[in-house]
Amino acid sequence: MVDLRDFPQPLVEVDDEEALDFVVALIDPNSNGCEFSLHNSLMGMSRGDLFEMALALAAAIGAENEGVAVNPISRGRLKSSSGPLELAMAGRALLNWPTGFDELPKQFATTAEKRAGQWGVYKEFGALAQIRKDVHLHDIARAAISERLDVAMSEVKPSETIVRKTTRSRSSGTYIGVRQLLREVPVSSKITSRLGAHPDMFIHRQSDDPMAPVLFQSWQAVRVLRHFQNLTSEGSLCAALGLPPDAVRDLVHTGFVDDYKTSVRRIADDLRGEEVHYRKDEVDYFVDIILHGPRFMKRPKGFISFSEAMLMFPIGRRPWLPVVMSILFQRVDAIYHRNVLVQAKPKNLFGAMSVNAHQMEQQRSRILEEHNEATHYDLGRVPATATILILGLPGHYAFMALDEAKLIDVNEDGADYQSLLAFAERYIFLNEVAVRSRNSGMMVKKWLEARNIQPEFDFECPGGTIYSREKVEPWLEMKV
Repeated sequence: MVDLRDFPQPLVEVDDEEALDFVVALIDPNSNGCEFSLHNSLMGMSRGDLFEMALALAAAIGAENEGVAVNPISRGRLKSSSGPLELAMAGRALLNWPTGFDELPKQFATTAEKRAGQWGVYKEFGALAQIRKDVHLHDIARAAISERLDVAMSEVKPSETIVRKTTRSRSSGTYIGVRQLLREVPVSSKITSRLGAHPDMFIHRQSDDPMAPVLFQSWQAVRVLRHFQNLTSEGSLCAALGLPPDAVRDLVHTGFVDDYKTSVRRIADDLRGEEVHYRKDEVDYFVDIILHGPRFMKRPKGFISFSEAMLMFPIGRRPWLPVVMSILFQRVDAIYHRNVLVQAKPKNLFGAMSVNAHQMEQQRSRILEEHNEATHYDLGRVPATATILILGLPGHYAFMALDEAKLIDVNEDGADYQSLLAFAERYIFLNEVAVRSRNSGMMVKKWLEARNIQPEFDFECPGGTIYSREKVEPWLEMKV
């Protein structure tokens, strides 16, 4: 048993004993409660929450006195040797909130030139600005501190802010800061930086310095970011439907996916980068139509997979649109041979379909006639999955064989779309010959040999047998 009376401690002497007593009383188990009246902004926090707030303020004051550097990315509390003096100052800030707190940023701003950076709350208020991210603080505490620092910033650096309305009915000419914009439309700070740099945005910047604080015109910035959030990539739509990019663009241009573009929408597209994007609500609506169209059932006799049906048509710029329309308008019966409704997210819907082979053959001439008016796109490079669909390949090994033989132009960004079309004009795969000549896979090679047609390439992989289209086409029963 240790008697602490044998170890006398030096008395603590501070000018503001009332404020220090307040902080100590917050954790005194013998205290019946805090007898001090606090501002409404701090109501809703427990005594423990208030003590944490006092500790954070004291740590910030200590860090300022010791010149501790602040890391804006960190969400932890600064380490400093804060003592009774700093705790008393923190207690007074809470007791006299908000005016008591407002004295702190004014003091911190006097040493702003010693801190790194050029602009903003971290430059002006250093460790105080860090408290807004303190993970140990109650949400009420962080919100109250953030609100007072906003006020302090407008007073300390009025030239870096614009007085703005805070009513619900905001005028069209109102400017808002990044933090207020993010409260309305949550996106990453990287996106707001790109938004501020866009040439078509109406912004206010303190100077020509690209690092200067920026304010956005509210009506434009909010609309752009809402459009940004409502965009989905072309690649995502391709994956959901199981179709290549040229097929998806056919569907979009025909009006199945409304993609009307305003000036605000174009800015949102620019924020997304170079990849093509579409309105997510429109995409979801169209995908839902495809998802709940055909029934899921065992494949009936006379039905073939969607990929087999597409082999009725030459590879390359394939007639995706008229084939899909034939299914949607029920000219050709379709079913799902795989239950797509159990998927958490729609994926490869057309790859899970089977269609009536006889009906598809009956529609073939009409499909090819409609396809004569197809739009040709400059798609640049397309991924391996799209290449497999465009060329009707049975799998990835055949794609790798074409790449290794340099028959198509492939790099880390994908296959060149024009090189795929050029390949399709020159060559034909055995699977296409089999379907169009109505021969089985076992007989089609003999059928070709009987006509003195030998493979141009015969790779050791499934689907790796390739013939000259010029030699094969005249012999096909289904003429193109």
